[in-house]
Amino acid sequence: MLGRKIIKSLLLLLSLLLCAAAPGFAQGGGKAEPLRIEFKRGAKSATVKGRVRRDEQAEYVFAARKGQQIAINLTSTPANSARFELLDDTGDQSRSVEQNIHTWSGVVPETGDFLIYVTRPDKKIDRSSYSLTLKLK
Repeated sequence: MLGRKIIKSLLLLLSLLLCAAAPGFAQGGGKAEPLRIEFKRGAKSATVKGRVRRDEQAEYVFAARKGQQIAINLTSTPANSARFELLDDTGDQSRSVEQNIHTWSGVVPETGDFLIYVTRPDKKIDRSSYSLTLKLK
């Protein structure tokens, strides 16, 4: 009898500890969601700034409607040390709109979300600071 009570108490304590620790486990793994670029009311452009180090990549998502014109410009320090890749909402790199570039403009082929990945192609440089400007018309 006493042994069963101890086992039940230990199992209850273990369950409580696992429940308390679950949020910590969830924060430590998996890939983060891309940061959504949103336009202020009436604005035609938005700029985000960031930094990529080593093999990191910064990920952004934005919504556009079929027929809208897009212009994207990326500047970085050191000069040209960061590049971006533009993908459709599937994120499938084989369906990449453009990759390894600093500027791009074009017409949106279909309504949906589009992904922008900012990376550092030159691994000799440890860190790149960048400014990414997105214009929609």
